[in-house]
Amino acid sequence: MNGLANILVGPGAVVLGALFLAIGAPRGLRPRSATRLLTTLTVVSALTVVWVLAVVVFTNVVQLHGIAERLSWCSTLATSHVDVPTPPGVLAFLLLCASFVGALRALRSQRAVRAPRGSEPFAVLPLDVPTAYALAGRPGQVVVSRGMLEVLDGPERAALVAHEQAHLRLHHHRYMGLSTVAAAAVPFLRPLVRRVKVATERWADEEAARVVGDRGVVARAIAHAALATTAPPGALALGDTGTVQRVEALLSDAPPREWKIECAWHTGVAVVIAGLGASVLQVHHWIVHVLGLCSLS
Repeated sequence: MNGLANILVGPGAVVLGALFLAIGAPRGLRPRSATRLLTTLTVVSALTVVWVLAVVVFTNVVQLHGIAERLSWCSTLATSHVDVPTPPGVLAFLLLCASFVGALRALRSQRAVRAPRGSEPFAVLPLDVPTAYALAGRPGQVVVSRGMLEVLDGPERAALVAHEQAHLRLHHHRYMGLSTVAAAAVPFLRPLVRRVKVATERWADEEAARVVGDRGVVARAIAHAALATTAPPGALALGDTGTVQRVEALLSDAPPREWKIECAWHTGVAVVIAGLGASVLQVHHWIVHVLGLCSLS
């Protein structure tokens, strides 16, 4: 079990550190920085978990009777992880397959929630059900129903449009897409997807407040939309996530740039990523065997 422990303990501890750091992100962090850093932590953590699973599978495959010899691999490679038991290898193989299936399904779902190529940048649906959301694409599309326009007054409509246009202009679908695929591959990362979602919505809120020049109007638009909005899964909608937190943030002053908080958090993320990278390089010395030792046998 020592070999398996060496493979799992280091990366596992650092991934848990990444989750703790992401969940404990301070409110003083600007939405833009929070979005980027949370997405980075989610994706890097998922890649590390998948990579470790792949190595556990690999170290079991090379131990199967006769495979290493038939593939002409050197004995050093085939015996370097002889203490890795087969049952964890089987479990790792099943988890790795589930990760790929989950990631593929997430990618397929994202493709289904995109604006048709060449579509108009703004569309009004002839529906009484209030709904408003942004669809990624080229050039992307803001979709608003007739019912939503009736719920909001003039300034609130302007805030809604500014909010959804900010999603498209700042490419928030990319952050959501990356984090969603990562969490689909590694399900215990799903709580971070909500954090990324809230961060992107807060980012769009601040952009909308800057455009319309009134934070109170944006807050009212969010509150009214939250009571009525229905949007397709995967779309970026105005009032479907973190409504209370966002309204409270808008009713206060614009978040200042806290240099100390952001520098400390950036440093923490850099340490976590460096730790993940070091763990991966340390564990996966089989690459050195493949590139070097086998050529000497």
